[in-house]
Amino acid sequence: MTTSSHAVHDASIVALDRFILATRDSGYKGTPSAVAELIDNALQAGARDIEIQILRDEREPSWPLTVTVLDDGEGMSPATLRQALRFGGSARFNDRHGMGRFGMGLPNASLSQARRLEVFSWQEPDRAIRCHLDADEIASGAVTEIPPPTRCAVPTEARGGTGTLVRWRRCDRLDFKRPDTIISRLAPHIGRVFRYFLLDGVEITLNGQDVAPLDPLFLEPRAVHSGARRFGAPMRYEVATQHADDREESLGVVQVVFSELPVQ
Repeated sequence: MTTSSHAVHDASIVALDRFILATRDSGYKGTPSAVAELIDNALQAGARDIEIQILRDEREPSWPLTVTVLDDGEGMSPATLRQALRFGGSARFNDRHGMGRFGMGLPNASLSQARRLEVFSWQEPDRAIRCHLDADEIASGAVTEIPPPTRCAVPTEARGGTGTLVRWRRCDRLDFKRPDTIISRLAPHIGRVFRYFLLDGVEITLNGQDVAPLDPLFLEPRAVHSGARRFGAPMRYEVATQHADDREESLGVVQVVFSELPVQ
């Protein structure tokens, strides 16, 4: 077999320029699940106040919507921030305390919705660091690694001495084009997925409006809808879980609850 002298023999494990474009099509069903990934990250960082904004940026006529998620969590060091932008680079790999496990969430969720991800983080009230991930820069071959974070001022939106702000720019894959429509779809999804955190006092807002907890069983009196009653006894199933090191096994319990919804 002969090959052209001009052929490029690249033996890297990942064809980075193609991977970054292909990964935009994988893993997330839509904007609500991608935003939920960022909320989960914030909660794992200890956040109690999370503000989501979906606004228009007239500087980007082709993709005018910008999404930001601001939290008052513990913030990140430069090394942690750089790792957080790597696919699989999370410091919480296989951590079962949140909904994600494998460190793909921040970059994968973000680039599934936007062409550019910017992250600002601060662990003290008077200075922050920033870093970014740009799909076009990677696809063109101009960037092959996460750039080192740089020092910057704390964003004016900051609400505390520590925190993180995630910004999606050039949003070309949001489910809808109008902020109000996106928010109307986000609110019930976030209210349902994070209902236990909301009931525990975590505050999540969408363009300044509080997200209310949504109990799909209608059993929780503090949720948006209630009035159901339990139907029968809960069903409990024990499930064995193999840990990542393949040496330890623990036993978990899945509980299935049924409710009888009110007529209305």
